[in-house]
Amino acid sequence: MKYRWAEGDAADLLGEIYSVGGDKAKGRKWLKKAVGCRKEILDPKVKETERKLKGIREK
Repeated sequence: MKYRWAEGDAADLLGEIYSVGGDKAKGRKWLKKAVGCRKEILDPKVKETERKLKGIREK
C-alpha cells in the first residue's frame, strides 16, 4: 500500500514537471496515471490531481 502512495505522488510530480516544461502530452499521461493510482487507494489528493489534468486540457 505504501508503494502506491509514493507512485501516485511521483506520477503527479512528473505530470506537473512535463506540463510546465511544455510537453503537455507527457504531462497528461503522467497525471492520468496519478489519478488512476490515487483513485485505487482512495487518496484524497485525487481531486487536486484531477484539477491539474483539467488545467492542461484547457490550455
